[in-house]
Parts: sequence; structure tokens; C-alpha cells
Amino acid sequence: MAKVRGEDKIKKLSESQFNKMIQEGVDPVTVIGDYQDDIKTHDLALKELAKKDKDFGKLIEGYFRNREGDAYNEWIYDKKKPDQRLSLPVASAFISGLKFSSDNKKSNAGLTKTLGLFDDDNAINAYNKAFQILNPSDDRLKYIIENIRESSRPDIKDVLKTAAWRFFEILDLAKESEDALKEKRKKEGMTLDNMFEVENNFLIVLHLVLSWNNEESLKLAEAILNKKSQKEHRVFKRLIGDAFRIAGNQKTSKYLDFIEWYVGAVGNIEADGKIHL
Repeated sequence: MAKVRGEDKIKKLSESQFNKMIQEGVDPVTVIGDYQDDIKTHDLALKELAKKDKDFGKLIEGYFRNREGDAYNEWIYDKKKPDQRLSLPVASAFISGLKFSSDNKKSNAGLTKTLGLFDDDNAINAYNKAFQILNPSDDRLKYIIENIRESSRPDIKDVLKTAAWRFFEILDLAKESEDALKEKRKKEGMTLDNMFEVENNFLIVLHLVLSWNNEESLKLAEAILNKKSQKEHRVFKRLIGDAFRIAGNQKTSKYLDFIEWYVGAVGNIEADGKIHL
């Protein structure tokens, strides 16, 4: 099972090895840094730190309790900059939980908004992993997007750009599933139909990137407008309009025929006359 989940490649430490290191005077924070993906070791190290710091101990109690909560969980309730010793454990626990659905306690979904309080490299890494792994309708993505919108990091746009293009990979996979899955199995896979029907958090990401109205926005708009099937158009919903706007702002005339057809087909409007960009 560990191999299937990709956990066989994680650098791990046994509890006896951990205890030996602590007895030899190794700082628990150093252990966390040396075993960045080993959640069990992180838990042992945090408990060890809590023994010597009463206030930190209370924080750790909250960490263990709240990480099993829902994605909308507001912990840490004190919104001041949290203790940095928790940054890597929070991000690693969140990433470890991505293999589970958000309603599973093992998903550690209760840490989703906590990542936004740290707003650091560990949080950025967790966001990128989430956009790579989670389904478009997963609640965790909704709150990650909230974190991103409130972030003060200059590199946060890179996360959005990567996520926006990731959506096209998902769309291509959905199209393949549409052709490959038998009717009785369509509900088991991601298809164009169920991508339209569920809440698709990636559409918010695409809207944000399109709103920049720059070269990256134009590339994204062209990728949308180059999709030809009506089912694919349905998935983008109102983003088709965003793409039209970007094409107009950038004086791109090569999509005139498509725009005229789309307005007529979707709006059931006769497009008599030219559309001027």
C-alpha cells in the first residue's frame, strides 16, 4: 500500500531511532528538517518540544485536534504569525493527506487555511501539490484559492499559472475518459459531463489568471478558444466570455469566426454583421 501511495520513497525514522537521537541531544527541530515527509516522526518531535515549552504544548494540542477537521476550519485562531516550528509539520501533514478525500480524517483537511497563516515556501509547496493531485471539486482547493488571494508573496502568481495549465491536463484526461469509459462506469471517472456538473475550483484559478490581462492571460484565452467541442465549451462556463474579452483587448482577430458562431449557437442569436475587436 505504501508503494501505491508513493510513500515507499519517503525517508523515515523508526520511533526507537528517534528516541536514540533525542537521548544523544539532537534538537527535535533538526530531526523534523532531516525527515521532511515523515509525519510520524514530526509528531514525535512536536511532542518532545511540547515537554519543554508549555505554551507550545498547548499549540501542539490544538494542532493534533484541528488537523482532523474540515477544510473550512479557521485554526490557528490567533491570527498573528504562527510559530515557525510548526510550518513544515503542517505542510507535510496536509500533503500526506491529499491521497484521501476531504471528509476523511486522515486527509488533515483542517490544516488547509492554516497554511495561509504561514504563507511561506512550505505553504507554496503544499498548494502546488494540491493542484496536482486533487479533483476540481475538492473543498480544499476552494480554501487554498482563498489563501492565495490573501497572500503577500510576489511568487504566488506562479502557483496560479501552474494550476491554470494543470486544468487543461485534467480536461484532456476527462475527454479521454469520455471516449474510453463505458456508460455504466462514467460516474466512476472524471468525464466532461461530471466536470460541468460539479463545482470546479479550477475555473476560479483560470478567471484570476485571465483577469491579469497580460501575455499569460492571452495564452490561456487562446487555449480555451482553441477547444472545439461543445462539451468542452460547457466546462469553461462563463470563462468563454473572459477569453473573448482577452482576445478583444489583445486585438486578436483570428477567433472572429468562432466568436460569431458561439454567440449564435449558445445565445440562439443571429449574428448578422461583423464583430469588431
